[in-house]
Amino acid sequence: MKKAIYLVLSILLFLVVFTACGGDTAGHSREITGNTLYSEGEINGLMDIAEKHFKGNFDGCKLISINYDEEFSQKRAEGWKKQFSAESAAILTSSFYVGEKGGNGSLNPNSIYENWQWVFIKENGFWNLKTWGYG
Repeated sequence: MKKAIYLVLSILLFLVVFTACGGDTAGHSREITGNTLYSEGEINGLMDIAEKHFKGNFDGCKLISINYDEEFSQKRAEGWKKQFSAESAAILTSSFYVGEKGGNGSLNPNSIYENWQWVFIKENGFWNLKTWGYG
């Protein structure tokens, strides 16, 4: 009887682990353009956070690219800094593909989203992802 219970639990665990949904972040590109304001390590850290959020929340989607363009970011940063009373703000952009059932119905299936923005603010010396979407 115990073997049967362990077998059933093992099968359930296998199904949970290998059928868990999430955004696919494998094989995408990263690009940093014109960066003098922040270190490359700092920008890569922001990209890591955005990718982790994508992986956990963009079911059925595949990340194509994630980018930091200093000129683009700084044109928008002042407004975000004011809105959140933050020390600094940085904006990343990304492109991703939405599969047939991607986005849990909130995104257009079988489409590509470009210039999707990830807004980060710096508070008390730490970067936080505050919002994302089209700006």
